[in-house]
Amino acid sequence: MSANSSIAARVLDAAESPHVIRPGVRLRIDFAPGRALGPGKVDLLEGIERTGSLSAAAAAMDMSYKRAWLLLKSLNELFDEPLVVMTKGGRGGGGGAAVSARGRDIIAAFRFTERTCADAAGKAFAALQPRRSRARRKRGVKKLSLRARRGHKAAS
Repeated sequence: MSANSSIAARVLDAAESPHVIRPGVRLRIDFAPGRALGPGKVDLLEGIERTGSLSAAAAAMDMSYKRAWLLLKSLNELFDEPLVVMTKGGRGGGGGAAVSARGRDIIAAFRFTERTCADAAGKAFAALQPRRSRARRKRGVKKLSLRARRGHKAAS
């Protein structure tokens, strides 16, 4: 068995272990300098889909309306057709926002890519688990020291 196949076997075995820490992946797709699609913009699209309102989606994300509007404007300019269509409000009634079919396709493509990347990272790093943090190791040492002291007092 070659060294590479041995590593691959360990990765596959470790990926199926219930004790494996699954690494998180934060995906951002850069189409050009200053033109990117990331989780925040996709979350905003999903919020608009859920609420039918840019204002409500922004509020749910603890985001100002202006910031949400600027993100939405950049999203609509990023693709060849709008991802969200806004309707203007008037006297006695507010407007609304609707995610277009193209917008739903973008959400689905992003979430699919995000899951695929997370699965790949989980498999790739399964056998290469990070060390516990120093703070955790120190706490573990202190606990051992206290136990040793308690045991020492009990013995005397």
